[in-house]
Formats: sequence, structure tokens, C-alpha cells
Amino acid sequence: MKRHFKPNNGSPRYVNGKYPNYDRTYNHLKENSVIFNEELRSKRESHSAVMTGIGECRNALAEWEGNSQGYYVVYDRRYEALLPIAKKGVLAVVNEFNIWRNQQVKNGYAIETPSTWPKDLLDRKLKAEALLDIRYAEIKALKDRIEALIQEKEKKKKQGILPNGPQGRTTQANENEPITAMDGQGVSYSDQGIPFINEESSPYHGMSVFHYRQMCKEWRKEVGITPAQLVTKAEEIFLEQKQIAKEEGIEPPLFPPVTSEFKLPEWIKRLGITKKDWPKWPEGVKPIKNISVPIAQI
Repeated sequence: MKRHFKPNNGSPRYVNGKYPNYDRTYNHLKENSVIFNEELRSKRESHSAVMTGIGECRNALAEWEGNSQGYYVVYDRRYEALLPIAKKGVLAVVNEFNIWRNQQVKNGYAIETPSTWPKDLLDRKLKAEALLDIRYAEIKALKDRIEALIQEKEKKKKQGILPNGPQGRTTQANENEPITAMDGQGVSYSDQGIPFINEESSPYHGMSVFHYRQMCKEWRKEVGITPAQLVTKAEEIFLEQKQIAKEEGIEPPLFPPVTSEFKLPEWIKRLGITKKDWPKWPEGVKPIKNISVPIAQI
């Protein structure tokens, strides 16, 4: 009897063909589930956004699974979740079966309490179990989708961190507003008001923005990607290409390669600069948690 209520991954609980009524109900419910049927989902405004984002999936999960009491709340109104409702449906049929079993003995239709389900109750039980199993399957699909979206978000976040190496590019509304990011890395402020790199996946996590800026400036010069150095390299390439064109008798280029900032990724690739070339943590620089410097000194 515990099998009726044991949480599972939503896969059919019976071998296919053992109970055709269960199979038909399970398949029908799955085909008409807004979780599994994208076309159906698009036609229902209330669930059109399900499976699209982390927040949407979590909202749907609350509707399907409920809280510890089996409820979810929308606009301060409490509703019973779908999984608890499905469990109650199975429990109701099981209780009805137990009453029927006792009545069989009391009314003289059996000498011992029967264990075989009568056809009408069995059909109702199978349909209730199919609904419960679909609810488990839908909940598993929602949880799997949430996990996949979280991983996708983390992957994109990592790709956005230091896309061109440590350049010292800040993200802030204006000079009077706090810095929110440096080269895609999150920036936070210490208790002393010192901005620092707060990005655990970054090799510069914990470094003050002050030291980070200095490190970036020195590194850019070291690998030859300051604006002035790129202009010089572009002129050298331009002259070289013109000479090659002259020797091969082809049309020479009219302008040197563009060195504007949006072309920086191409220059980094052209110069063969990789992550291995990124600067190491500067010697003598401590993580911000160990720094206690008055704001005025920075």
C-alpha cells in the first residue's frame, strides 16, 4: 500500500501492458500536460511562460508541489497544490477499497478479508495512480529544467568574465555611481568603502580595484595592447601588407587595421595572447579582507 504514495521520478509504475487502463490514462495525461506539451502550453495564457526561465519554473513548481503544507500562494490567496490533490485522489480510492473489504466479510460475501480489487475500484485506482505519477513526472521535469537553466546561466556568466583578459574596464552608470563590475567581474565594497573584485571564479577574486587597475595597466603594456602600441602595430602590418601587395602585383590595402576598442578581441587573437599570459596575482597585494586602508588613501 505504501507504493501508492511513495515519491518517484514519474515513470510508469507498472510494466507496459499489465494494466491497459493505467497505460491509456498515463499517456493521455502526459500528452495533455502543459509541462510536456509545448504546443498546448502556448495556447494556455496562464502557463505559456512555463519552462522558459528559472523564475517561471519555480512558480510552476510551487503550483505543482506546494510548500510543506501542500499549498502555494498567489496574491495573498492560498491554493492547494496539484501533487497533494493527486495524493488525496489515490488515498480516497484506497480507503474506499478498505471499507469494501471489511463489508465483504461483515455481509457474508467472504470468509476472509479479500485482497483482490473489484473492477470498478481497480479502474479508479489505476486512473488516480496515473495522475499521481504524471504529477511526479511533471515535478521532476520542472526541477531538471531549473537545474539546466541555472547551469546555463552560470556558463554564460563565466564566459562573460574577463572575456579579453584583465583590461581594467569598469561598469558604472557614471563617475558618481558605484562600480558594479570590472571586465565582467562583480565588484563589491568593503566595510571601509573600498571597491574590490568579488567573483569567486576569477583569479583576481578579492583584489582591490585600485590594485587591479594597476595590474591591468602594467599587463596591457607588457603584452603590447595599449592604444598607442596597437596603432604602431597596425602601421607596421599596413606597411608589410603594402610591400607584399607590391611584390605580388595585387591591389594594396587602403588603410591599416582598425585599432578601436571593439576590435580588441581580434588583436588579442592575432597577437596570440591566451589565458596563460594573464598576469599573476601581484606580489605583496593582499585580498581585500586583509586590507584596512582609509578611503582617502585610495
